[in-house]
Amino acid sequence: MATKITCVDGTKRQVPFALSGILVLPVPQPTITISGTENISREYEPFKRGVRIFADLRISVSRGEGEVEPIDGVETKLDRCSISVFPPLNPDHEEIHLPDSMLKALNIGGSISNNGWEIIGADMVYNYEQIVRQVTYSNQKPAYYLNRQFKIVCSELNKRFVSNEFVETLTVIHPAVAAEGALPAHPSHHQVSRYAAELPSAHLLTQSRPYFSTAGPEQGNAVVVVVIVCMGLLITVLSVGVVRLR
Repeated sequence: MATKITCVDGTKRQVPFALSGILVLPVPQPTITISGTENISREYEPFKRGVRIFADLRISVSRGEGEVEPIDGVETKLDRCSISVFPPLNPDHEEIHLPDSMLKALNIGGSISNNGWEIIGADMVYNYEQIVRQVTYSNQKPAYYLNRQFKIVCSELNKRFVSNEFVETLTVIHPAVAAEGALPAHPSHHQVSRYAAELPSAHLLTQSRPYFSTAGPEQGNAVVVVVIVCMGLLITVLSVGVVRLR
């Protein structure tokens, strides 16, 4: 800025230059963060009744470092949250249920399709958080599935600011299957009869083992004794026959 001063006698004097600047600071953009439990496991019956997908979901909005909404008494409002599932739901036995009464009370719209659901309408982050926590998923044939994955994304100002993609996995706990060929355990009151006979354990014959096993030492001694007796009898008979012939 240049300035000149004109005195009464008509003389002019130059005032030293003064420099100044105006710095326009950018407005911190909001960061929407979604967090919660990423893996949930349930058995068949809870899935048939309905399982809350995002039971402990947390939605937070921050501006700059360490500044969490609300800031200066003004809280950011979300205008959309979308949940998607892949592959699409089977309408024969899978359903997603929205808290209709809560949506009507807050004047927020909701829509459901086989690919997921969506709620639309400007409202406080807290209200969106409570609505999402009440969304349930039911499956009348959980035995056909191992798990299901659901992804949620929220935004504000017509998707100008979008949150992270939070994925939660619902896992089906299948009942344990008994090992093939396993015998049931005897009850504690099972008694053994005194007339029962102990049978030798069964064994299999393999191709490498002949059907008739080789005689042991005891069987060999018995055979030798029988052969000697027979030979003795034969010699005695022959001797008696020769004597009679003479």
